Amino acid sequence: MSTSTKADLVVAAMQKAGQLATGQSPAADETDHVSAAIDRVLPALARLKVVYISDDDEIDDAFMEDLAIIVGEAIIKTRDPDVALIERSQERLKKMQVPQPARRTLQTDPFLRHAFGGRRH
Repeated sequence: MSTSTKADLVVAAMQKAGQLATGQSPAADETDHVSAAIDRVLPALARLKVVYISDDDEIDDAFMEDLAIIVGEAIIKTRDPDVALIERSQERLKKMQVPQPARRTLQTDPFLRHAFGGRRH
């Protein structure tokens, strides 16, 4: 699993919000503003049971696109947030959090089968 950092999320969110062009670096005050938004959004997503990020410097890359969308919508000042876009991203994050079913079947050790009266193969 590859991971990204909070700084990566800051840049991605600003790009999603149209506040930063590809290849540009954000100014310090912009970084602080977006970082504060991330500090509000991540706990809210955990409370809503959307996604839990235990360390914002080790964010699973699979979550980055949707987190950038949600944070990007949270920092936009020129229009109201796109609620439908946020909800779609939240649903995708929820689906990624669902544990995958085990694919292995439980098998008894041959020694135990023989020891408890089973047939020996």
